[in-house]
Amino acid sequence: MKKFIPQFIYERYLLREYHGVFRAGSMFFDIPGFTGLTEVLMKNGKEGAENLSEIIDKIFIPIINIISKRSGFITTFAGDGATVIFPGKEGISSSLLASNEIIEYFKKNKLFSTKFGKFPISIKIGLSSGNVSWGILGIEDHKEFYFKGNAVEGCARSEQKCEKMEVIFDNNVLKEVKDFVKTEKIGNGYFKLKEIILKEKEVEEIKTVSLNKKIISKFIPDTVINYTQKGEFRDIVSVFVKFKDPGTFKKLNMYINEIIVKARKYGGYLNHIDFGDKGSNLLVFFGAPISYEDNILRASNFAKEILNMETSIGMTEGTVYSGIIGNERRCVYTCLGDVVNLSSRIVMKTIPGEIWIPESLSLKIKDNFETSSVGKIEFKGVSKPLSIFKLGEAHNIKNDDFFSGEMFGRIKELKFLNKFIKPIFKNKFSGITYVYGDAGIGKSRLIHEFTENLKPGIETCLMQCDGILKKSLNPFIYFLNDFFKTINAKTNEDKLKLFEDVFNNFLSGLKNISATEKEFFINELERTKSIIGSLIGLTWKDSLYEQLESKSRFNSTIFTL
Repeated sequence: MKKFIPQFIYERYLLREYHGVFRAGSMFFDIPGFTGLTEVLMKNGKEGAENLSEIIDKIFIPIINIISKRSGFITTFAGDGATVIFPGKEGISSSLLASNEIIEYFKKNKLFSTKFGKFPISIKIGLSSGNVSWGILGIEDHKEFYFKGNAVEGCARSEQKCEKMEVIFDNNVLKEVKDFVKTEKIGNGYFKLKEIILKEKEVEEIKTVSLNKKIISKFIPDTVINYTQKGEFRDIVSVFVKFKDPGTFKKLNMYINEIIVKARKYGGYLNHIDFGDKGSNLLVFFGAPISYEDNILRASNFAKEILNMETSIGMTEGTVYSGIIGNERRCVYTCLGDVVNLSSRIVMKTIPGEIWIPESLSLKIKDNFETSSVGKIEFKGVSKPLSIFKLGEAHNIKNDDFFSGEMFGRIKELKFLNKFIKPIFKNKFSGITYVYGDAGIGKSRLIHEFTENLKPGIETCLMQCDGILKKSLNPFIYFLNDFFKTINAKTNEDKLKLFEDVFNNFLSGLKNISATEKEFFINELERTKSIIGSLIGLTWKDSLYEQLESKSRFNSTIFTL
């Protein structure tokens, strides 16, 4: 069983320990040129993916083995880099020795050859030390973990000072190892490693410990655990979320639980949570490891649902390399490429409370969401400024909006439908007609034409299904939002006012029934108003809906509808 989670987290979960703090040495490494290599090989289809998988193994597996040998472990893979922790008293010296060995490996392996050319690869390594906070978050069947603190932020800042093939560390490291290293000062509080004069201890090969699949499946979905491909190119949507750290473990757990539930709701994959020099952020993929034909809509709806004034989101879409990086000592399923990198760079410039997307994505989503131009913005690694747009509110799109002009054909079907409903006009039940056929054959247009040409005074109700969220009562929720005119409400206050106005007008319109029936219906509707409102997201404190248990809520909802 591959180590999709660090051994440290695995052991703490078994002990039912869910958060804590320890001292450690830390490392962040980045591989310049790797994204460019990915983009070149991406143009060569399946064969390019196979070549890239081989290079990834040659790059990452030796690094993982060196780190493991020094009792370190990778906490988070972030694109073409990773954060590493070396716990314990010897963590700092271990991080130095591991860094030196990794640099030596890359000196011997400067070029990686493929059928499509030779690619120079190098590495940059930043080191620090200090306190590391860790935690295990999530709901019962979906756990996530994190590492944060001075050490995690410090090594990322050190790496920012690096040139290719350099190891840079800060004062936290120097004061512990100044007698064992030769350095060059490069700035305020940062030093370049020149030579290690530490007498190295004999290091024993660490045996790989097998992990229980049942425990791993709490953290990693079966689609990833059972993933057997070397790697592939896929079209995805990358949603990078920057959020304000709530400060306490309990509040962070509540926030991540909400993200997990909503990512699952829309079919997204929460790739990782990261606390580095760029603050608190998380990454969610739509389209990998499971893909849907409407990934962009799913991602957009997810982003809108989790957005608040302390959250900013960068969203991009396109082709990436996806697959498992690493070996049995430590691995991760992730996506690599410019698409992911750009989403992370966009979010760092996004205003809190907003979702920013590139123009290419704005064009693909304009029929479903409002978008507005932010302007042209420069991003690291992009040759020229990009046109960026803000994702706005969803459009209320009905079938009627799509149809214009005269419909030709379907005369036989229209005659059948008109004949079928005749018993209704004699106060008899007509039954149900089911219209079916291949996608795009014109089913919706046929129903639209039929209902548009009914006799005056006939009312029809549109109960539209949601192709993204296949959940109970979805068509009724759509109908009620339409009926109460709340689909496009901007705020909860607007929605509540619209609901109350329509509800009261509806009650006052009950004219053509007997006084006894009228009194009964009005009393029942007023009694169950909170149940109707709950279906479109409205709540009232101490209401009937709030007082009911889940089973009673469902039964009462059916009765009220």
